[in-house]
Amino acid sequence: MLTIKNCSLIDGNGNFEEEISILIEDNIIKEIGSPEEKGKIINAKGKYVLPGLIDSHLHLVGTRSMDPLDWVLEDSGLRTIRAVKDVEKLIEAGFTSVRCAGVSPHSLALRDAVNEGVIKGPRIQAAGKTMSQTGGHGDFHMLPLKWAKEAEMSCIVDGVDECRKAARELLRDGVDFIKMCTTGGVLSEKDAPEQAQFTVEEIKAVVEEANRVHKKVDTHSQGMEGIQNAIIAGVKNIVHGFYLDKKTCRMLIENNCVYIPTLSVNYKLFTKGKEFGVPEYGLRKIKNTSEIHVESIALAYKMGVTISTGTDFIGPALLPHGDNALELELLVEKIGFTEMEVITAATKNGALTTGRDDLGMIEEGKVADLLIVNKNPLENIKILREKKNIKHVIKDGMII
Repeated sequence: MLTIKNCSLIDGNGNFEEEISILIEDNIIKEIGSPEEKGKIINAKGKYVLPGLIDSHLHLVGTRSMDPLDWVLEDSGLRTIRAVKDVEKLIEAGFTSVRCAGVSPHSLALRDAVNEGVIKGPRIQAAGKTMSQTGGHGDFHMLPLKWAKEAEMSCIVDGVDECRKAARELLRDGVDFIKMCTTGGVLSEKDAPEQAQFTVEEIKAVVEEANRVHKKVDTHSQGMEGIQNAIIAGVKNIVHGFYLDKKTCRMLIENNCVYIPTLSVNYKLFTKGKEFGVPEYGLRKIKNTSEIHVESIALAYKMGVTISTGTDFIGPALLPHGDNALELELLVEKIGFTEMEVITAATKNGALTTGRDDLGMIEEGKVADLLIVNKNPLENIKILREKKNIKHVIKDGMII
C-alpha cells in the first residue's frame, strides 16, 4: 500500500483540489480525500499530483540519425539496445504510457521486457511494423522495391485481400494496434502529404480485422482526402492532420475520433531540421506544410475536436525521447490551450487512444499512474519538461 498525503491534485478531468490524500492499494487508486494512512507514506505538502503522461504517437526506432535510409541499414540489435535507453528516458520524464506507432518490430519485445520487469519503462502499446501501400509513406523509396519489401520496418501491401491478410499477420504477431498510412508524408522521398493512399475499401478491411479482436487502427493521415477516407472507413485515431477544414473537423467529432496532431515533430523539423541532417526533400515538404498544420490544429481546437498529445519522436538528438512534454508546451504557446486543457489532452484523452478506460485520470478504481511534481504545471506547463521538477513517477502503483 502507498499513501500520498497533503497534495494538490490535478485529476486529468479538469479538476483541481488542495490538501488531498490518495490511498493506493496494489496498482489501483483505492480512495481519494482523507483516507486512513497505510503502507509507505509520501508527504506531498506543497507538491502537485497529476496522472502519468501519455504519448499517443511515437516510434521506438532506436535510431540516432535523421536519414531514413539509416533506419533500415543500421544493425537491428544496436537499434534495440538504444531503444531500451529511450524507454528509460520516457518513464523518467513522467510518461507512464506510450503508443509505439510502427517502423519498430522490436517494440513488441520492448513491451514484453517492460511488462516482465526486465527493463524500466512506460507501459507500451506496440504496432510493430507500419502498413504501407507500394510507393506510400512507409515504403522506403530510396531502395529497390524488393529490398523495401524485405526490410523489417514496414509491410507493403496493395488491394483489399493483401490488406486484410497483412492485418491478420500483424495481429498474429501480437500487436496492440495497427498503424497504416493513408497519405504521403514528410520523410518519405517520393510522395507528398496531401496525396491520399489506400482506398476506403482497403482501410475498411484493416479496421474490420482489428475490430474483431477489439483493437484499434491508427492512421498517418496528413492530407484532407486521406483523413476523410480513414474516418469513413472507421478509424478512430487520426494522426498528424496537416490539412483540416470545418467539414473534416465535424467528421472527427461525429465519429468520436481522437486527433493526435504531433505539433512538436513539425516544429523541430522546421526550426532545426537542416542542422541535424534531415534530407532535402523533407526540409522542402515541412516548409510547405508547417504553417497550415498550425492553422489546422487551431481550427480543430476551436471546434471542439478531441485532441490527444503525441510527439512522433524517434530518438535522435533532434527528436529525443525524454523531451516529449514539448508537445504540451507547444499546444499552449502556439494553439492557445490552457494548461489544464493540455494536461487533459496528455492524460484523459491519451487514454482514449489506448482503448483503456482505467488510465489517464486520478479517480477511485483507476490504475495508479501518477506524477508528483515540485511546481504547479497549471501556472507554467514548461515545468513538466524539466526532470528536476518530477519528484516521483508512480506506475501501476509502484514508485519508479
